[in-house]
Amino acid sequence: QAMTLPMGMPRKAVSRSEYDKVWQALLRNKDLPFAPAPDLDQMWGYYKYGAMDEQALLDQACEFLGQFPVRLDAADFKAKTYTLTRKLEGEGREDEARMWSTICILRYPKDPDA
Repeated sequence: QAMTLPMGMPRKAVSRSEYDKVWQALLRNKDLPFAPAPDLDQMWGYYKYGAMDEQALLDQACEFLGQFPVRLDAADFKAKTYTLTRKLEGEGREDEARMWSTICILRYPKDPDA
C-alpha cells in the first residue's frame, strides 16, 4: 500500500496519522533488532512544537522509506548525530534518540558500529 511521505512539509501540514504511519512503516523493517515501540504521543508533541532537529528526524525517516540516496557516509552521519542523541537522552527523550540510531542501522547496515 502506497503512503504519502510528509518529507519537508511544514509541521502544520503534517497530520498525526501521517506522522504515526512513517514510524510504524520504518519499524516494520525486518532488519531491525527487537526494540520496544517508541512513545509516539510524546514524539508527536515534541515534533509539533519543536525545531529543526525534530523536523530532521521525520525527514530522515521519510528519506529511508522513500529510498532516497544516502547523502552522508556512516562516519559523517554518526558524527553529526552523536551530540544530538546525547542531548535527547539527557532530556529524557530516549525514544527520539533511539529513532536516530534506528535510522543509522537502516541506512548503514554494513557499518559495525551502527
